[in-house]
Amino acid sequence: MKHKKILSFTSIFLFLTLILFPVLAKADTHVKRMVHMDAFMGQPASDEELSMWLAKDKFRYDALRGMTQIVRFDKKKLYMINHNNQSYSEIDLPIDLTKALDPQAQQMMGQLQTSVTVTDTGETQKIGNWNCNKYKIEVNITMMMSMTIEMDWWVSKDVGSDLIKLYQKHYGEVLDATPMMADLVEEIKKVKGFPIKTESSMMGMSMTDEVFSIEKKKAPAGTYDVPAGYTKAAYNPFMQR
Repeated sequence: MKHKKILSFTSIFLFLTLILFPVLAKADTHVKRMVHMDAFMGQPASDEELSMWLAKDKFRYDALRGMTQIVRFDKKKLYMINHNNQSYSEIDLPIDLTKALDPQAQQMMGQLQTSVTVTDTGETQKIGNWNCNKYKIEVNITMMMSMTIEMDWWVSKDVGSDLIKLYQKHYGEVLDATPMMADLVEEIKKVKGFPIKTESSMMGMSMTDEVFSIEKKKAPAGTYDVPAGYTKAAYNPFMQR
């Protein structure tokens, strides 16, 4: 039973890594990131170069282990895509979790309690081409057992005010899709800037996500679309793989 609980929290942690990093830009922007995951529970350490495509009314975020998130504000849809089993979940915007979650997820949500704190540390550092300020974010989650996710966000204003404004405007939509992060919607407003580097840890798992390139570029056809042939599935953020 304890092993199953740890696996469940592992799923939550990996799902959170999908949403807790920068999204959204005014025009098509290609953000390249290097993501490192430490070895954990028999899984080897990994390093992946991942992309994020951003536009005024849509974005695509590629995460570790074959997961992608696409938001289409023009269609008022959010898509959670699992390339491993070629499936996707579709969520209407604005998000109403009482309608979006499947019955199993609704039951699990009833057992969930969360609290979030965001602190400006006052620390500064230049990361790549960007001058950054450090924020500490702590998320406490109770569901069958308790855990704490600790995150260091290094954010920058050097990316430009347009990107930051859109990020702040739309990021709440993304967080609303995640029961574990509901309390973060208001707290995240304390973060002044665009995340360049994030360091996360939980129950022995550690991950670093660092931006190394931001450039204006036309997105390839199909970037913001669900791949053809994928099967639609019920949405359950507690069971993401």
